Amino acid sequence: MKDHEPMTRFFVLVPLALLVGCATPMLVSTTPPGADITVDGKSAGKSPATVQVDSGGGPLSVRAKGGGKDVTKSVPKDQTNWGPVAGGAGVGVGACCAINGAAGLISLIFPPAAFLGCVGCVALVGAPAGAYFLWGSKPADQVSLEMGVPASAIAPAAPQPVAPSTDAPPAPPAPLAPQPY
Repeated sequence: MKDHEPMTRFFVLVPLALLVGCATPMLVSTTPPGADITVDGKSAGKSPATVQVDSGGGPLSVRAKGGGKDVTKSVPKDQTNWGPVAGGAGVGVGACCAINGAAGLISLIFPPAAFLGCVGCVALVGAPAGAYFLWGSKPADQVSLEMGVPASAIAPAAPQPVAPSTDAPPAPPAPLAPQPY
């Protein structure tokens, strides 16, 4: 492995992770449980269900159907997701160091290039701020919907035990007698 490969991997993988964004889990529950859940039009199974939702963007539409009821709730993404912000800070520090280092070397030959260091400071602030505005918001960790129906209307009835049969089982067949050869 060459000496520069770990740094190259860092400067390639961190921005790539920031571009992908972060998914966060959200638990969707209903009272009573067992309703069919959809989040932004995608089926999430029966409640309670844990759904992976993307950070950033607008509010989520959570819908529960069961027992003849259809309940929809808009869930805002109003909590801070610190993962992308921290990643942006790492990229900002790396960019600041690289730009300031290059500006310092270039300024040995061309002194006015020393002012390029200001660009590095912009990267130091701009990268985490950009990550916050793109992927820094997430919904609450848990969302609950009140269905307003009895549990028996949603949950299937428990299976009833089957009474034992009064018919006797058939007798096993009689063993065959040995046959001479």
